[in-house]
Amino acid sequence: MIDVICLQAGDSGDPWGWYAKGHVDKADFFAAFAEEFVDDALFGDYSEQQVRHIHARWVPKPPSCSYDVEFTECKPGRGAFAVTLLESGL
Repeated sequence: MIDVICLQAGDSGDPWGWYAKGHVDKADFFAAFAEEFVDDALFGDYSEQQVRHIHARWVPKPPSCSYDVEFTECKPGRGAFAVTLLESGL
């Protein structure tokens, strides 16, 4: 089973994207996304071809932001982790 997690965009709460920890099979990820987030999958213009394997890290934000950390794509290295990602296009 693939655990798909929704990333929300700042204050709006709109989905910025969805990810799973690790580089999982893209077709399996998309199927898990479509099952877990049915409304987003039905009403969004998403496809398996948009799923990417990347490395990311959580980056602290300044105290003036209403959220503590930001999900940021990066090169493999210290503090980075592999993810399978589908962005919403926001």
